[in-house]
Amino acid sequence: MLSFLIVTYNSISTIDRCINSIYDHLGHLSLEVIVVDNGSSDGTAEYVKKHFQKVIIPENTENTGFARGVNKAFRNSSGEILIILNPDTYLNDPSIEKAVSYLANNPDVGVLGPKISDDKGDFQYSCRRGKADPIMVLWKDLGLERILGRGFDEYKLHRISPDQILEVESVSGSCMILKSSLFRSLNGLDTRYFMYSEDIDLCLKVQKMGKKVIYFPEINVLHLGGVSSRQTPLRSLLYMHFSKLIFINRHYFRFPPYGLLLQLLVAARLLIKAYAALIRRNP
Repeated sequence: MLSFLIVTYNSISTIDRCINSIYDHLGHLSLEVIVVDNGSSDGTAEYVKKHFQKVIIPENTENTGFARGVNKAFRNSSGEILIILNPDTYLNDPSIEKAVSYLANNPDVGVLGPKISDDKGDFQYSCRRGKADPIMVLWKDLGLERILGRGFDEYKLHRISPDQILEVESVSGSCMILKSSLFRSLNGLDTRYFMYSEDIDLCLKVQKMGKKVIYFPEINVLHLGGVSSRQTPLRSLLYMHFSKLIFINRHYFRFPPYGLLLQLLVAARLLIKAYAALIRRNP
């Protein structure tokens, strides 16, 4: 059985298409869809209950964050293969079946990430990350690869074709595929991350177990991106940077001067971004 784990927050504008894309393309398979709603105020949970009777909806009355939501969905699942899917992500075809076969035939692989495009059909480079350490992330965030040339960017892997199967450091949490046994052995997503960076953290832990993280473009999904975040931009900005600080502290602070410098850079970037956002709101 396949278990689709979806966490929603005010996702009523996208959840219908998301769930329908699962059943339309994979309804011939044994599957289940679990939706954990993080206290939406737009009626998302009620809409899913009314229109998708087969969907499992564990009770959840508050916003506990993405990681806790995914873990709760997992506790209510029974499939051997997990597909963590954002509510603004849609399957274009039944190619998820290829991922199941690939995982079965490659026991050294821990996590698969698909090729992801936006609503205009443009490839989202963030769905595969070459080096996801804080320096590379800050390099990308500051746009330095645009100044020095894409050849200097080891995060987005511009030089490698989007159609090439590739071992990477991490894939996007908007759609990740892995075995439930592996997810259980990792104790799920790290709940210290409210949202953002939990996907990179998971992939690093998978690699430390000796498993590979694979970008698998034979699966192609559509991702609108940032639908929930745009509703609370300042709060999302804070969550993003706090998560980066947690990530640095967990994986890089063992080298104190290096870790401290990275934390200061992230804090400085947060202040600049927050100030710019406030200026835009109050010109």
